[in-house]
Amino acid sequence: MLYFSGDASSVRVILVVMSHRSPLSPGLSLIQIKYVELLLSLQVITDSIMDRMMTSLKQLRALSLCYCLGDMSISSFKFSLPNLRKLRLERVTPWMTNDDLVILTQHFANLVELSLLGCTLLNAGQ
Repeated sequence: MLYFSGDASSVRVILVVMSHRSPLSPGLSLIQIKYVELLLSLQVITDSIMDRMMTSLKQLRALSLCYCLGDMSISSFKFSLPNLRKLRLERVTPWMTNDDLVILTQHFANLVELSLLGCTLLNAGQ
């Protein structure tokens, strides 16, 4: 397992890596990433940063962006991440509307946990 952690402006990445012997070549070990969690807190995040993260972390299962600053739009969430189960967007997407939420859930169809703290434009009546 790989674990990286920062200080007050927090970055945490957790990788659970499974290694096993190859049935075709006994001297070769195969490595498989089982679980990836990314937590960014008090970071500067933009659409281009999200693009680079999402294209390189296809196995991502949990993503938390908390109290981050920057210029993000719904484009940051137009990626297909079929393994993503948990998404926390806390105080980072105050611009999110009901239409944006539809787009988000279409791209992350396998979510089982979603937190949208601070999304004041969401309207439960629509």
